[in-house]
Amino acid sequence: MAIDSIVERKRLLRRQCRAWPGPADGAAASAAIAERLSALPEVRQAVAIAGFLSDATEPDLRPWFRQWLSAGRLVWLPRYRAGDGSYEMVPVEDLEKDLSIGKYKLQEPRPELPAAAQTWCDGHLTWLVPGMAFDRAGRRLGRGKGFYDRLLAGARGPVIGVFFGDREVATVPAAEHDRRLDVIVTEAATERVRQEQELV
Repeated sequence: MAIDSIVERKRLLRRQCRAWPGPADGAAASAAIAERLSALPEVRQAVAIAGFLSDATEPDLRPWFRQWLSAGRLVWLPRYRAGDGSYEMVPVEDLEKDLSIGKYKLQEPRPELPAAAQTWCDGHLTWLVPGMAFDRAGRRLGRGKGFYDRLLAGARGPVIGVFFGDREVATVPAAEHDRRLDVIVTEAATERVRQEQELV
């Protein structure tokens, strides 16, 4: 499939996604997702969790991150890097003290907190990744900036897609560089992606 065709199909799907209302009770759906995440061996055995902070259209995992941190576990969150327009992962210890309002008016780790070493990002994390839509083949629709494509480049840890169930579509357009999900978690189901499935 031509790249231009993929880009246009993604653009059209994003436009549709923006009109979707989301679950009636987002807090309950987010709590159900957190419970499913806790049951995953990829999460239980993780050295650290690379998470995300909800933009209000995505599952809100902050209560779960607080529990994880209170148990002495590690949480890393993305922070916008103004120099090159990418994101970096930053270890946090306290969601009340370590966050501030950053790029796109979203919460992110405070500017003075040190970023994680790239070697950690490449091998020792279980990644929790949001998106605008997903399909059963493990394809994920991002917001079009390529932030997670760059964050996940070379990452060897498992990549878990975290979505509300109404974000499932029949097929997400995908290019070769789009990182495929290993597991998909919604409020209603946990799906492992069959590795032999074709992306395009």
